[in-house]
Amino acid sequence: MTGNNYFSPINTGGLQPFTATGESGWYQFDVPGAVVPTLPGVVVPQEATGMLLQARTDLAICFSPSEAALNTTAWYTLPAGGTIVVSGQKWLRGFCIRLGLTPGASFTAQFLQGNIGPILEINAPVTGGVIPPPPPGFSAVITQNTLHVMKSGNDATGTRNRLDLPYLTIAAAEADAQAGDTIYIWPGTYPEDGLGVDAITYFLLGAEITGAGNGALFNAAGITFSVAGSGRLGNDNGPGEYALQCTASGQIVCTVEINSADGLGIITASAGSITQKADITSTNGPGADCAGGVQHIEGNINATSIACNNSQGKQTIYGNLNLSSVAEVTAGEQRIYGFVNSSGGIAANCVGGLQWITGNVSSSASYGASCSGGVQRIQGDAVSEADYAAICTGGEQIIDGQARNTATAVAVAANVSNASGRQIIRGGVLHEGDGIGASCTAGYQEVYGGVRILGTGTGVKCDAGVQHIYGPVEAANGNGAFAQGGELHAHGPVTATGAPAAIILTGSLHLYDVVKALTAGQAPVSINGAGDDVTLYGAAYLQRNGAGNSIADPGGSGQVRSYGAYANTAAAGTVTIAGTLNVLP
Repeated sequence: MTGNNYFSPINTGGLQPFTATGESGWYQFDVPGAVVPTLPGVVVPQEATGMLLQARTDLAICFSPSEAALNTTAWYTLPAGGTIVVSGQKWLRGFCIRLGLTPGASFTAQFLQGNIGPILEINAPVTGGVIPPPPPGFSAVITQNTLHVMKSGNDATGTRNRLDLPYLTIAAAEADAQAGDTIYIWPGTYPEDGLGVDAITYFLLGAEITGAGNGALFNAAGITFSVAGSGRLGNDNGPGEYALQCTASGQIVCTVEINSADGLGIITASAGSITQKADITSTNGPGADCAGGVQHIEGNINATSIACNNSQGKQTIYGNLNLSSVAEVTAGEQRIYGFVNSSGGIAANCVGGLQWITGNVSSSASYGASCSGGVQRIQGDAVSEADYAAICTGGEQIIDGQARNTATAVAVAANVSNASGRQIIRGGVLHEGDGIGASCTAGYQEVYGGVRILGTGTGVKCDAGVQHIYGPVEAANGNGAFAQGGELHAHGPVTATGAPAAIILTGSLHLYDVVKALTAGQAPVSINGAGDDVTLYGAAYLQRNGAGNSIADPGGSGQVRSYGAYANTAAAGTVTIAGTLNVLP
């Protein structure tokens, strides 16, 4: 584009001449008080007289005409004689014109304030897409330790430290970059991958890097670099490929959002380290996969899953997780400072290593929290709408909040089922359906805060192992405490409707507080097997509704040790009591 062009700045009261050279070229303005937008690392020289400035007219530093008649942010193709009305533009941030104009085309620009004037003699195209040097009398715009990548650039003429000579591709800029340089990537979509040069900063100015289907977008194998600015990383053209990959003691620090419908999030291995300070969205695979090394994530993750599966791996996430599958650790250490929500699998699964979650975990399709090895610590609630809220089949599981099951057709809310398993729930157990509130089929289980079942079934049940319940046990329609093996210790009150409050078939049953059968005809305690072991401690009080025995003995020859416990009715005559059971008048 060449010729005499006119620019009418706001509040200057007249048309000011300037000369334009090249499509997306350099424009020389003689405008008192004009302002060039500030860009990172850009030095704009002031030459000769007064406020002679240089500014590049491309979409990166100019407004697209948001109030234009065509009402679009796209470039305009202007036919001969066409007219576009532009309003509300300020200073040098005017409208931008690109190749595609009909030779001889002209248009009229109308500003909100100032005068109306033509911009004449716009002749296109510029051959070869090469941006000419600056106008006579002006030096090149030098940007020290920088390289610029633009969609209007040219890899053949791209030059380090020259804003006026940008590259077309990131890879070409990388080839010329030196340690300590910053590569500025201007707006546009860049289908590139396999990027990564040691000691370089990649600075996105609204750009999107989408991959070419050949691997990770950025790969740090034993090198260190950073990705900063604003824009998007998304391996859209590489299903199964990551946005960031770091191995062999490499390091990546990224502050740009990762968002891809097909590609994956980040992966570390072999002592690699990634610090991701923005959100990760990966709907087709893992958001963060730690196969070794260190991951530090400051942002939310929306993905299929996250995983830490190496004994040398350490994964730390400061944000919330919305997953279609699972947050899992099989080895190493995983710490999540936020909530975990799964719509298609276990919310939190610890197979080995350490999993530490400071928020709630919930699943609409599977377990809320599962531990089969290692140590799992959840400093919040564990919730399931479809299965166990918390299950421990090995290792140690500690839940500081409540284990809650909202599904009516699920058998158990909280369960420990392996001799090596240890489950501690500090906020109580709530089962909103039928089945069992807290179940110990092997191993060790402690529940603080009580257990409550709203449907038909048993509050707490011990088949093997050791079970301690601190807090009230309430069964809306069934037994409160059921010992079928192992040791069951109910340290708080036990209340049941429609069945004996506490029942024993085998094993041992220890009662420390009020045991109340609310339904007439039901005993507070029922001994259903010969030689069963029931122990009543001093604060225990067996309370029956109506006439009958406080301890029923349908199995015959029941045995009870009582350390000064109380009852409002006598025990069945077949029960042998060692110690004193005080029957209140």
